[in-house]
Amino acid sequence: MEVTVRRAVYEDIPFLKLFQKKLVDSERPFDPTIPREGEIEYYSLKELLESKEVNFLVVEVEKKVVGCGFGEIRKNVEWGRSKRIGYIGLMFVEEEFRGNKIGKMLVDRLCEWFKERKVGDIRLKVLKKNIRAIKLYEKAGFEEFIIEMRRADPIFL
Repeated sequence: MEVTVRRAVYEDIPFLKLFQKKLVDSERPFDPTIPREGEIEYYSLKELLESKEVNFLVVEVEKKVVGCGFGEIRKNVEWGRSKRIGYIGLMFVEEEFRGNKIGKMLVDRLCEWFKERKVGDIRLKVLKKNIRAIKLYEKAGFEEFIIEMRRADPIFL
């Protein structure tokens, strides 16, 4: 299996849109705050591709785009020791290619990119019930850091 990781380009936007949709759909069972229907855009893909502070990667298997993820340098973080942190987002690998270390390959590449830019504090968000993703991130050296809690009153559900 020939696996290639490369920077995303504008021509990849249709794949990235599809992956973002599939990611949202996969997170709906874990997050009751996501509307059950309709399109949700977590990120502006065009803005991410144009930003000099973002490394947006796609993974190809046998020249077919099967996954993506991006790293972003976020600046002026008021509450941190460092005023710059790394953020990893839109991590997605097509179901049939999961379990082949493609996700870890993406995370490792993004972490290396952050290291080259002297960004040592790297963060991401993952839903608590998404055990598969949590295990991937733990294997890549991430650990639980902040617990965000919510209360859902029936009137809002």
